[in-house]
Amino acid sequence: MAAGETIRYTQSNYLTLDALARYQVTEQLSVTLNGNNLTDKKYFNNLGFYNGGYYGDPRNFMLTTRYAF
Repeated sequence: MAAGETIRYTQSNYLTLDALARYQVTEQLSVTLNGNNLTDKKYFNNLGFYNGGYYGDPRNFMLTTRYAF
């Protein structure tokens, strides 16, 4: 790359699907499941910032339990 040369980064449109499911087990106990990027789409989350590109998070899940005293 020559000094002063411009590099152009482009990305086509994309869609990621996220979902949340919550179940109230008892009055005090609940369970929540979060799913992100359910289609496991590969996309750039940060493109062209300081001449770099970073992929977005792959499909992931988080299970949370909550108990209120």
